[in-house]
Amino acid sequence: MGLDTVELVIEFEQKFRVNIPDQEAAKLVTVRQAAELILKYVQLREPERDLFGEVLARIRAALDATGIRPGELNPGRKLNTIFSGAEVASQWQPFAHALGLHIPALAKADLGETVEPKASKRFGITTAFNRFTQPDPPFLEHDVSRLVDCICGLNHEKFIDFDHLTSRYEVMVAVMVITSDKSGVEVTDIFPDSSFTSDLGMD
Repeated sequence: MGLDTVELVIEFEQKFRVNIPDQEAAKLVTVRQAAELILKYVQLREPERDLFGEVLARIRAALDATGIRPGELNPGRKLNTIFSGAEVASQWQPFAHALGLHIPALAKADLGETVEPKASKRFGITTAFNRFTQPDPPFLEHDVSRLVDCICGLNHEKFIDFDHLTSRYEVMVAVMVITSDKSGVEVTDIFPDSSFTSDLGMD
C-alpha cells in the first residue's frame, strides 16, 4: 500500500473504532471492499435504521411538493425520466428546497449545454483525453438509487452517527465520505466499485 491508502486505513480505524489487520488492509482495492471489511469488525446497533428508505421517501415528498409527478419511483428508475427537457433548470433547485437537503450539482450536459473537453499539458504534451480534464458526465443519467447515495453522502453530518451505526448501508455511506475527505474527490464522484488507485488517484 502507498502512503495515501495507509492513511485512509488509519482514518477508517479511527472513525469506526476498529483494528484492521495489515494483511487484510493490503488487499483493499475498492470502496465496497473497504466497507465489507469494516463490517467484519464494527458493532452495528439495533434496531436497524432504513436510511435508504427514509431518504427515498423524502425524495418522493419533495417531488410532490415541487409539482413533479413521476409516477412510480423505484431505485432503478433513471433520473432523466423524472427530470428532463427544458424544465430541468427550473425544477432542480425548487426540488432541493423542498427536500431540505444538499443535492448534487447538475452537469452542463444535464442542462443541454455542449461542453468541449479542456486541454491540459502533461510532460510537455497537450492532451484533451485526461480523465481530470473531461467535462462532468450528466448526473441525470444515473438512477434514483445513486441520487439517494449522493444525498446521504452530501448530508452525512445529519445522517451518519459513528457512535450509533445500525446498517450496512450506513457503513457504506460513511466509507464513501471518509474516502472523499482523504482523496479530495467529491463524494458525488465516488461509487462503491471505485478503485482507490485507478479511479480516485490514491497511491
